[in-house]
Amino acid sequence: KSGEFFTLKKFSQSIENIRKAYEKLGYLEVEVVHHPRILEEAGRVDFTVEVKEGQIIYVEKIAVEGLTKTRTKIARREIVQEEGERYDGEKVELSKRNLSNTGYFENVFVLTEKGSKPSARVLIFRLSEGRTGTLQIGMGFSSLNGFVGFASISKRNFDALDHPFKKDNQSPYFTGAGQNIATSFELGTKRTNFDVSWTNPWINDRLGRLGPSPRFPTSLTTRVFRSGQEYDQYNEDRAGGNVRMGKTFGHYITGFVGYRFEGVALSDIRAGAPSSILLLGSRDDVVSALSFGGGYDHTDNIFWPTRGIRLAVENEVAGLGGNVKFNRPSVDIRAFRPGGWKNVWAFRTNFVTVSNPFNSDVPPDYEKFYLGGPGSVRGYDDRDLNIRNVNGQKEGGRTAWFYNFEYRIPVLENTFSLLFFHDGGMVSSSAYSLGGDFKPSAGLGLRVQSPMGPIRLDFGYRLADTYNGSNDKGQFQPHFSFGQQF
Repeated sequence: KSGEFFTLKKFSQSIENIRKAYEKLGYLEVEVVHHPRILEEAGRVDFTVEVKEGQIIYVEKIAVEGLTKTRTKIARREIVQEEGERYDGEKVELSKRNLSNTGYFENVFVLTEKGSKPSARVLIFRLSEGRTGTLQIGMGFSSLNGFVGFASISKRNFDALDHPFKKDNQSPYFTGAGQNIATSFELGTKRTNFDVSWTNPWINDRLGRLGPSPRFPTSLTTRVFRSGQEYDQYNEDRAGGNVRMGKTFGHYITGFVGYRFEGVALSDIRAGAPSSILLLGSRDDVVSALSFGGGYDHTDNIFWPTRGIRLAVENEVAGLGGNVKFNRPSVDIRAFRPGGWKNVWAFRTNFVTVSNPFNSDVPPDYEKFYLGGPGSVRGYDDRDLNIRNVNGQKEGGRTAWFYNFEYRIPVLENTFSLLFFHDGGMVSSSAYSLGGDFKPSAGLGLRVQSPMGPIRLDFGYRLADTYNGSNDKGQFQPHFSFGQQF
């Protein structure tokens, strides 16, 4: 701006913004030329910016290249620029974002070629299909779960009909229909878990049907699971499933409704168990819960965002059948912005609370909240941030809030990165309350991109005692896990 201190970065960004503004109006071949005039005595530089618009360009045809297994319709439905329309640079960038966010393509390039008229262009999306399957096998140990062996397999862009026995079919198999499946299994001294999920992100689009896809997708996700956990004071076994249907409104807003049905069996309850578990005793519960919510995502990439905001709100209500009743709203906010070079500032905050507006029953402990560990407040062990009564019994809180603040530094692009973090959070015994003891931490993290997915190793430094009398302030806590934290 006029009167500001000159920086080349800001000036270059201003020129780029002018170019993008004209491209949005269809001026694909716009030229933005600047002429500087240096006034040494005044210590000032003046710029004259000349814009050569050129002609308005129309998209005569859209072509998709580079697909070997993925069906063309899977890619075409993510492209929001349409044939016959005036070229819109913003729609083209949004199309690239949509294609990248599927997770099916390693690279997305956009090219243009001359059409049949001077004002017509052929828009080419050149794609290279990436690896869409992930296999993870390993072992771990924690004070909560003991020794655990685990295995998981996931597949994006899944196609059940793309099997090895199909005539003239080539690997990779089970690829190309745009569905996602995942299954995981854990077996340990204190924990067992089995989980299977399937998602169709475009349930409202038939791949075999001719003609264009719906403008915006409707998704369907189903999941079944079974788990067992041996805590110090009781055992918990859970089995059930859930279904969720989502709808996209515009390019950035989503909404969903879901249903969860789950059986929970409590057994071998011992002294020191949470008060809500002692009140329930050994019994079998049934949770029947309806959930609804929405989100806003204006980040540049769903997997590795470098700029933008992501918001998610959800409310789950149990009591439509079953014998467990509660209301649980939650809010999750994430923000990202460039931090110089290719570094990124990343921030997340999460708030969740549970209450029972239906009767005087206290929500059971397995529907309450614990913090600590790689998914919430690093520097403290899993579930170590909780509520402790006068007898030293540990139980979950009815409100939990935490935040994560990271500065991410890619050392080797798409291979190895380093980060510094500061976390903090609290657990409160009351619903809709932030009156719990705040526990902060800080530390260093490493990220390695492997064929099994991102590997996370964090070293958290406690900036407070875990609880009154623990005397562990200033200790380090390592965390090992898979996947991006947020």
